[in-house]
Amino acid sequence: MRLPSPLCLKTPVLMRLLLTGLLAYAAPLAIASEAPPAAALRASGGTTETTLPRRGSGLLRWKWLVRLYHVSLYLAPSATDAVSAAPKRLRMDYLRGFSQAEMARATEQTIGRNIDAATLLTLQPSLVKWNALYPAIKSGDYLEFDHLSEGTLIMRHNGTVLGVLVDEAFAQALFAIWIGANPVDPELRDKLISGKGQR
Repeated sequence: MRLPSPLCLKTPVLMRLLLTGLLAYAAPLAIASEAPPAAALRASGGTTETTLPRRGSGLLRWKWLVRLYHVSLYLAPSATDAVSAAPKRLRMDYLRGFSQAEMARATEQTIGRNIDAATLLTLQPSLVKWNALYPAIKSGDYLEFDHLSEGTLIMRHNGTVLGVLVDEAFAQALFAIWIGANPVDPELRDKLISGKGQR
């Protein structure tokens, strides 16, 4: 049985198909715009808050075609070295789902981009602990990584604290995935640090 050509479909049906495609394309942009213009950072269990402005933001793609997530960097205006500066926050607003194993594997494959093999070996215990915190991600979820003083790292999923890790070297290596000298996307790194990627 032969299917009719799409051009033979009645106009209302064709319009519905076109609108569905357009909405599917536009939906990630709506999700990506939800990151707030400022962030209040507070240590887990602490009472003192530090408010940081959003320094920059941008979209991470896979092979320039598939939208993965929108990422925002929150950092003090006076900070000059984004990797070592604290406090700071990275927020990822996800545009598609990932399993817990995929999240952990992505960190394992990219955290060594800005450090040598010997340093990576010393960070393995912290890497294992951090990867165990990752949840499964659904489209529309967000993760926040806070880097506070003395190497304290906090992971939040949709606003809920998943865990705390204290390791300054690991904290810098983790954030360097996005804002280090050899990031996953140099253009994205420049947008995050310069603020030119703001929406």
